[in-house]
Amino acid sequence: MKRLFAILIAAAMVFSVCSVSASADSDVTESDPVPDKAYREQRFVEMLNEAGYPMNPWEVDEQWYIYHELYTTEDAGAILVRGMYFGLSPAFCYGVFDDMILLSNNYYAPSPLGYFVYDTQTDSFHALEAIWAESDPVFKEEIRDYLLSKGITHLIGDCDSDNAITVMDATYIQKAMASLSAFGTDDEIPEYGIPVYGVKQKYVSDFDRDGMRTVLDATRIQKYKANLIDLDGNPIPNE
Repeated sequence: MKRLFAILIAAAMVFSVCSVSASADSDVTESDPVPDKAYREQRFVEMLNEAGYPMNPWEVDEQWYIYHELYTTEDAGAILVRGMYFGLSPAFCYGVFDDMILLSNNYYAPSPLGYFVYDTQTDSFHALEAIWAESDPVFKEEIRDYLLSKGITHLIGDCDSDNAITVMDATYIQKAMASLSAFGTDDEIPEYGIPVYGVKQKYVSDFDRDGMRTVLDATRIQKYKANLIDLDGNPIPNE
């Protein structure tokens, strides 16, 4: 989990710079299955303008937004974008997307977390938190796997930071509750953290999401791994 927070801090330092030189082709790769990145970036700028975030407010030759394409879904129907206007606030915020926590060391605009999805069919951008609940499970799985692979997000209950929920996480919790070891300092989400999507989460290790870290979290992980319950704790009927 220390690795996760180190990456977040480094990312915040990069994205908190007050200006960057414009480069419309910086993210273009030979394997990009969806052409016209420069057009998509322009559409993003138009969205910012429409949302009340003017470009180049001081009329200088600098770029006042971030636009970085991160991942294109396998069906080329959507592109995950790291995007924001430079009017950020130094406030820690987070979102809980099903079983994962997405953290941000800054409160960005117009989306607090700074992640958008470009829909190639409708030619439109949407904040990740605005479309997640109604999104297709296949899309969710792809985005989830990408974010986890890059260390951008963290699974609830993943105490050993291996991007999976296993019995080792249950053992980790049991040892910590028995004072045989200790929870990492980054297991606790800062109290001042602003929840901007999903339920409030105080601890990464709080697998049953009751606001506390107890041996019950370990028990629930064990039941989940034994296919006795689903992620929400509902019993799975025997086939």
